[in-house]
Amino acid sequence: MTLPPGPSPGPCATAPGWTGGPGFILFVAALMAVLSLSLDILLPAFPAMAASYGLADAGESRLTLTVFVLAFGLGHLLHGALADRFGRRPVLSWALVVFAACGVWAALAPGFDQHLAARFVQGLAAAGPRVVAVALLRDTREGPGLARDMSRVMMIFMLAPILGPVLGQGIMAAAGWRAIPLVLALAALVPLAITWLVLPETLPPGARRALDPASYGRTLTGLLRTRVTVGNTLAAGMAYGLMFGFIGISPALYQTRFGVGEGFAALFSTVGLGIAAGSWLNARIVTRAGPAPVLRRAARGLVVCGAALAGFGLAPPPLVLFQAVLVAAMVCMGFAFANCSALAIAPHRHVAGQAAALTGAMTISLSAVVAEALGRAYAVSFTLFGAGWLAGAVAVLALVAAANPQPAGPGGRG
Repeated sequence: MTLPPGPSPGPCATAPGWTGGPGFILFVAALMAVLSLSLDILLPAFPAMAASYGLADAGESRLTLTVFVLAFGLGHLLHGALADRFGRRPVLSWALVVFAACGVWAALAPGFDQHLAARFVQGLAAAGPRVVAVALLRDTREGPGLARDMSRVMMIFMLAPILGPVLGQGIMAAAGWRAIPLVLALAALVPLAITWLVLPETLPPGARRALDPASYGRTLTGLLRTRVTVGNTLAAGMAYGLMFGFIGISPALYQTRFGVGEGFAALFSTVGLGIAAGSWLNARIVTRAGPAPVLRRAARGLVVCGAALAGFGLAPPPLVLFQAVLVAAMVCMGFAFANCSALAIAPHRHVAGQAAALTGAMTISLSAVVAEALGRAYAVSFTLFGAGWLAGAVAVLALVAAANPQPAGPGGRG
């Protein structure tokens, strides 16, 4: 079984240094942003979508996000195996083609069930760019350099949650909500062209692995027995869940507790800005300090912020103080995301595609569970939400400490 590789890469692909330059970092960041942009850009369209499909409650429109994320998590396992068998370029190419086709399908779907089916298949395809993006970094970098460039990627791709809702609102105002998935389809053609014309294949034929289910099972078992991989992946899942949990309740939170209406978008943008700032700072210091010590400090910072949020449930703060604690928490997230990912996949260069698949699937699945639990807690009270956020932050710290034990002696401080 073979996948058509698509056009051969152009002369730029084989030019020395392309995968080590800023263009490659931007390309990988764009691939990583597929999930976030595919979700956030549709948030303003929920009421119009519900009216178009005759849904009884605009809240039902959220199923378009739920099925996408569910499929996105499942798709990691599929694309990881394919990327290690056939190489990065063909798998990425076909995933982007399917993603674009499903965008057209979702836009033209006459009924909500058909729209959800399109979004499910699109979510499966969207996992391809995410898995290949991580594998491309792992193929071309290692050690502190991997953590540094992962931070740079995270810093750039966090523009998606900042700009996504604004773009969605603008597109809907100009052409209606059905134009939004069409724009997503068109946007996928840009990385597709780069893949065909510029991107070199980073997995040599001799390093590829057969699609042997038994071998794949043994590889997954080996990955799951690697403490540093499992611990950092679970920590990333918890951290992402804390972030998604806040995002899910943020419109109601700002409206009911702080009376913020039209200014919500500006306040919401600080989530992405905080994470981008943390990623930028991490890229500057991780090569000197090392990813594990930086991650341990970031996890401690999350616990401090969680304690403040839990306290806010008992004594409501002014908006300025709440926002300051939130931004501090997101800066810690920026440190945590990049270093968790780098440390989790570092031992598995020989199966980078499968490692990216496993860690991605575990991270997304756990984050969805954590976010849903926090959303249900908020439905009871903000006090319960704050307590749950603190518990999640403590879990992140415990997982980070277990996966990356601090060395003994005077040099092990961190």
